[in-house]
Amino acid sequence: MNEAEKISIFYRDGWKCRYCKKPLIFAPAMKYIEVEIRNSGFPGPLAYYHTNWKKKSSPLLAELGAEVTSVDPVNCLSKCTDDTEVTACVNCRSGKSSKDFNSCEKLLATNPINGIYGGTDHWDGMSSLFVVLAERYSNQLIDTDRKWLNAIKALIHENQV
Repeated sequence: MNEAEKISIFYRDGWKCRYCKKPLIFAPAMKYIEVEIRNSGFPGPLAYYHTNWKKKSSPLLAELGAEVTSVDPVNCLSKCTDDTEVTACVNCRSGKSSKDFNSCEKLLATNPINGIYGGTDHWDGMSSLFVVLAERYSNQLIDTDRKWLNAIKALIHENQV
């Protein structure tokens, strides 16, 4: 599954885990938040981003990093599509193992997070922030980050999300 397909699923699912309903974070955004802080001259230790989402180096991603997972991994071995994939947090993705979506949804379901001023209807996983920072640091982007950037911009332009 390529970056454009994953971005489409994240936006379709409102950047929330389909199992536990928590709002999730787009990992590349955290990467460029750390770049921004470092470029401002901050010399101290930071725990915003790690390539492998290590808890010590990126605790938010270790808990709330947005991932795509199969709703029925046993029957998804040949071809995965938007219909067979959902957004999941790290905990739910690892907790579901090879169980199908319906049994996992009941097992892992929690109440959605709602603040005193409402829910997370307009949460975007910090993908908008990623676009701003990726454009600012375009000379530092790796190939995957460029693909993420192009996928988000194309989706926003196409759907005006």
